[in-house]
Amino acid sequence: MDILINNDNEDIKISDNMIKKIEEALKTALDLAGYGQDYEISISVVSPKEIRELNREYRSVDKETDVLSFPLFERGQIPSSGMLGDIVISSQRVKEQAKEFNH
Repeated sequence: MDILINNDNEDIKISDNMIKKIEEALKTALDLAGYGQDYEISISVVSPKEIRELNREYRSVDKETDVLSFPLFERGQIPSSGMLGDIVISSQRVKEQAKEFNH
């Protein structure tokens, strides 16, 4: 599995341990869904302003959110390998939720 992580945001530092946990979570999700591991997923960590703009543009919801996903395929049409899509995460919400859930 290839995971492409883009973190231009200084709010969150992504350590090697965090990358390992992200990989484990994605592998587990793919296993539980009955898929293999020959996939690529893009993850972007963005500011609250950026995620709000994306939410407004793609979902017509003019407010911040914690995570947006942009799958390339509908369920049942996923190929056996290749790019699956993008996950966009709000750095500020990650920090808030980590405190809220003691992570």
